[in-house]
Amino acid sequence: MSKRLARAACAIFLMPAAIGAQETLVPLAKLVDRVLVRDPAVRARQAEREAAGFETRRVQTLRLPKLSVSTDLGGGKVVNDLANVLLTGLTPAVVSDPKVRSRLEDLSASRPYFVPGARLEDNLFDGGETSAAIRSARLKERKAEVSRNHATGDEAYATASDFLSLAHGRVLGRYLEEYVRVTELVATALENQAKAGRITDAQALAGQARFEAAQAALENTRDDLRVTSDLLRQRARLPQDAAFDTRPLEARL
Repeated sequence: MSKRLARAACAIFLMPAAIGAQETLVPLAKLVDRVLVRDPAVRARQAEREAAGFETRRVQTLRLPKLSVSTDLGGGKVVNDLANVLLTGLTPAVVSDPKVRSRLEDLSASRPYFVPGARLEDNLFDGGETSAAIRSARLKERKAEVSRNHATGDEAYATASDFLSLAHGRVLGRYLEEYVRVTELVATALENQAKAGRITDAQALAGQARFEAAQAALENTRDDLRVTSDLLRQRARLPQDAAFDTRPLEARL
């Protein structure tokens, strides 16, 4: 009974580590999404697309009626003008009381005042200038969108291609590992036969050369896998311990 409890405790203790290891496996779709969000070229094209869209919307506002707002700034005006602003704002007011006039004179000498005004203009036709500007802005926006899609497609294709190379390299690596084991057994058998005088030394050396060539091919494949994995991590801004889930592609290969 104690052994069962011990095994259960070990299983519970190791379960989070296994789950964490599975979470680090990045599938192709997630990898491409991360690369497209973080790639500098794609981000630059996206910014150009957004800027072109803003410019199109700005130019389209040229067709809207124009509201012009103005203010009349005054200071040190005559008393009756200042009374017009301070007392009524609209209708001139004649001030005759000496005390009020004295007070308004002090205000007129020390305070500026503003008289707001507004005017609405609506140009129905400007010789086609606004229409031409809108068409030009829309054309630039479409060009920016095509450029953005082009950059996105190129980066997605490059990422998927490297991901496929990674899957192919892993499959090839497993075959090469098996091939190395076979050539090693063959080289050992040929060496023993050469020592027994059944074959020549040249034949034994040929078997050893095949074994060494298989080892070199396996090491080259492993180096390619490391380089490809590092490149994908850099593109997606992934940590060094992140791995890629190439199992679906490996099954097809």
